[in-house]
Amino acid sequence: MRVIGYVFDQPNGCYQYKYYFEGSLQKISTFILQNRMKCKKITITDIADCLICTYDDGIFYFGVNTEVAEAIVQMVNEAIYLKPIQFKLNSDYDMEEIE
Repeated sequence: MRVIGYVFDQPNGCYQYKYYFEGSLQKISTFILQNRMKCKKITITDIADCLICTYDDGIFYFGVNTEVAEAIVQMVNEAIYLKPIQFKLNSDYDMEEIE
């Protein structure tokens, strides 16, 4: 399943970057981790623009079932707090930017 990742860092609340990528749990987590320090908010939707998750200042908001939500939170938290170096080595995914 392909997803769309939005990176919000404009003062007016608009996104600056929009990416398509494969929507596996690891790639969603990687996208959040790669962008969390350089923007105000990250939102990931499916191709129909239905919310999968939003990461805003360290807080998650979900529009998906609980199992998927729990898995994403766990992967992001593990990468941030438990294994940051190991995750970094395995997380170089190419995201296709949409203009």
